[in-house]
Amino acid sequence: MPTADATYQIGVIREWEKGFLEKDEFTRLIDAPSAKEALHVLTDTSYGKWIDTNNLELSVFESLDRHLQEIHEWLKDTVQDERVLQFVSARYDALNIATALLEKGAGVEEMGVKSKLGSISSDVIQSTIWNNLSWELLPEIWEPFIKEGLSSDVNKEEIVTKAGVLMAVWKKQLAFTPLMRELAAIHEKWSSEDKNSRPYEEEGDATASTYELERDEQIINAIKKYRLDPIGFDPVIAFWYGKEIEARGLRILLSAKLSGVKSTELRKLERSLYRSLV
Repeated sequence: MPTADATYQIGVIREWEKGFLEKDEFTRLIDAPSAKEALHVLTDTSYGKWIDTNNLELSVFESLDRHLQEIHEWLKDTVQDERVLQFVSARYDALNIATALLEKGAGVEEMGVKSKLGSISSDVIQSTIWNNLSWELLPEIWEPFIKEGLSSDVNKEEIVTKAGVLMAVWKKQLAFTPLMRELAAIHEKWSSEDKNSRPYEEEGDATASTYELERDEQIINAIKKYRLDPIGFDPVIAFWYGKEIEARGLRILLSAKLSGVKSTELRKLERSLYRSLV
């Protein structure tokens, strides 16, 4: 069982916040004359310990995942209230469950590799969806969704969207702090938008990236209000969301750089910098 209280966690993340990338590091990445030099920018950052210069491109993208996984494991080991971990993990749980249902529907005999950032273990997802076991280990909110997804008459194309809607409902149920409630309201709004339409689907990746940027800005504006709270879980949650946004922004910028997108266009995709709030 986790034993650290929120005061201890806040002390730890205040130190870890120094690892957020600075404005000049984003500028160096964007203005690098080549994709390889852009990738090298991250070797001297908090992502650097996972980067292999002999396998630069692959290891840089892996470092974005592994950094988040390290923080997630720390949260799992230290957060006393499981609702906090479930709240920050809900998106990954929804994606893992939806993907597993699609695999099962396609006749796959065993679940593939899933995100390690979920709060529901892969073993539990495998057991419920493939073996009809371990339902007692699954958060109750997901049982009707999974059983519907396993039925033969369900529209498989709607599973991911429905999982997103249910994720927003779950976040609302889990929320018990001011920041959690504000973030839950944001996710509820997004799930309603996605359920009705996805305005970027027919307009290409550039529009999708801009759409994601707008959503990330909403999150940044929310966490600004609560990250300096001296007690409680909100600074911890703000830190996690800030790290998610940084990793997502880096992934988009680096992918675009590798695709030959010009620096002037890349600047349009630059996220608000969490580090500037510290």
